[in-house]
Amino acid sequence: MLIPVPKDITYGIANRALEIAKSNAPKKTGKGAAALKATNEEGSIGIQVPEEVIYMYYQEMGTKPHIQYELIGKTIPIRLPNGQIIFRKATVDNVGKRKITSRNEKGQIMTSKIMWRHPGLKPLKYIQNGLEQAVSEWIDRLDANQIINMLEETNANEIIDLILGK
Repeated sequence: MLIPVPKDITYGIANRALEIAKSNAPKKTGKGAAALKATNEEGSIGIQVPEEVIYMYYQEMGTKPHIQYELIGKTIPIRLPNGQIIFRKATVDNVGKRKITSRNEKGQIMTSKIMWRHPGLKPLKYIQNGLEQAVSEWIDRLDANQIINMLEETNANEIIDLILGK
């Protein structure tokens, strides 16, 4: 059931949700988390992910494994475990192609990998969790009279009667 929460209240809940989401968001430079914006209307709250940091959306929702065809023609810096940076060019000839990574002493293929394949991302759900926590915090601060007043603005007369014992 939707309850018509006034815009001034949803403003506060949305800003609290934004604060929580920013603190839980992945941060390499902090640019993505800083760009998130709270949105609200009467009865609804949200967090907007601007186009310039759309990667934050993909971190929130996760991605499936995929071949990175968008890299064709680009030179990609790759940081090695020792910190050294090397550069590799993604070409039509190698993107999505299988590369043999090891063979046994008889020359048989032991392991291989698909070139320029992204393993996917698990959803982090930092925005969803922020929204849920902010709403939960707001609900925990309500007293019985405030809840009844909000329910009276809906068609929840049966619930009100049940609460009041009528």
